[in-house]
Amino acid sequence: MTRPIIIVTGANGGLGYGICQRLLVQLSTPSPPDALPQPFEEALPPREEGKAMPKYTGATVIMACRSVARAEKARGELLKWFDAHLRKRIAKGGVDKAAEEFRKNLVVEVEYLDLASTKSVFDFAARIRSRYTYISHLMCNAGLASFTGIDWALAIKQLLASPMQAVTAPLFYSQHQGELSIDGLGWVWQCNFFGHFALFRELENLLAASSPSSNAISVSASPPSSAVKAGDIEGLGAGRVVWCSSIEASPAFYDPADWQLKNTTHSYESSKYQIDIVATTLDRLSTHPTISADSEPKSSNPTNASRNGSGRVRHFVSQPGVVNTNVANALIGPFFDMIKICLFYLARWLGSPNHPISPYKGALAATHLALVPLACLALLTSAPPPPPSSSQSKAKSKASASSEGKGGNSSSKSSKGYPRVPPVRFGSETDRWGEERVGLSPVKAWLANEEEGRRLVLACDALLRKCKEEEGRGWVGENASERM
Repeated sequence: MTRPIIIVTGANGGLGYGICQRLLVQLSTPSPPDALPQPFEEALPPREEGKAMPKYTGATVIMACRSVARAEKARGELLKWFDAHLRKRIAKGGVDKAAEEFRKNLVVEVEYLDLASTKSVFDFAARIRSRYTYISHLMCNAGLASFTGIDWALAIKQLLASPMQAVTAPLFYSQHQGELSIDGLGWVWQCNFFGHFALFRELENLLAASSPSSNAISVSASPPSSAVKAGDIEGLGAGRVVWCSSIEASPAFYDPADWQLKNTTHSYESSKYQIDIVATTLDRLSTHPTISADSEPKSSNPTNASRNGSGRVRHFVSQPGVVNTNVANALIGPFFDMIKICLFYLARWLGSPNHPISPYKGALAATHLALVPLACLALLTSAPPPPPSSSQSKAKSKASASSEGKGGNSSSKSSKGYPRVPPVRFGSETDRWGEERVGLSPVKAWLANEEEGRRLVLACDALLRKCKEEEGRGWVGENASERM
């Protein structure tokens, strides 16, 4: 038996709701299509080929939302929708005992979480830690953009000059500048990025406990709440954090000096780009835990050893493509919203792979990363550790990064000959007829901003520690320097 325990932030609507829908459909299917390798991914190693796909006999999905009332309504609609889906499946193919068993053991819960408040994040994590001994997946989906209006002159100009770009990654939305959260942090930055970073750190031990090598013994949750042994969750593999980025993520507007994004007029694009480089950094640190903050080798200690190997937490970046949600409705009204949707379909029909449009289709990349065997992702997500650094090699590295330029992203080699291949993001795509697939795109300007990713992890850990001290809570995560 395998029983995923999945947290989805922002699950009451839009892409988050689509992720929940898709997860239930896939987990209740004996051979989930979303778990199959994509053409560009590695086939399973010979020793894995004969193994059956994990059988999910139940799941716990935690809808973590800022509005409990809207989340409760969404929960009811989700279960009603799923029951209708199962009835259609049974009517089409006869009795589906596996699906019936999954539905019987399915638990969907609602929890309050405001990512713009560190206190709310700490309280949420404390509740989760008190009830569960492991978390298999953290889907970091919630996000927002603080729009002020539309620059119609720029919109017309972009539509005429680059119509496909205008309906894919528009530049004509104006955004608020200088908005602060209740914690005095950049509001969009905290909602989109730092709140999720803090949530991951607070739940890191539970995510690591999802590994079959971990000593997860029991789960004190809603039924089934009987003992769950480590072997029972063997099919889940390492705990996974799926970070939902955006097709609009860009380093073009990002200023490292304004890392909390208080002064930028492009906080949305910049916060999503921070997700790209920090999630990539965290995954590389997880797979090479003996590298320190300054890239020096770090001798293993019992703590690191226990978190190494299959007990590690993996991080992946997904992006949904262009999905129709309510984010911009208040700005353009229902008439122009209808025009917008028509333009989306026109773009897809003309050959754009980046317009899934529906949240359900846009959720494909996230659910694929949640369910695909990790062995299939090895080639795309593995990277050799940075070489041991002396002050001289550091200087050479900085000079090399400088020569790449801000937008540089070509492959190169480190001073010790290690290949430096830019990491990738997994995106939801469709063909012109709406047939789904997962695509790849590089993390933009990774080679130029690799060091910024490490610096951000250190800065966020320091800020998180300060927030916990102010709240009078103890530090429960690892220091970044222990994994860098």
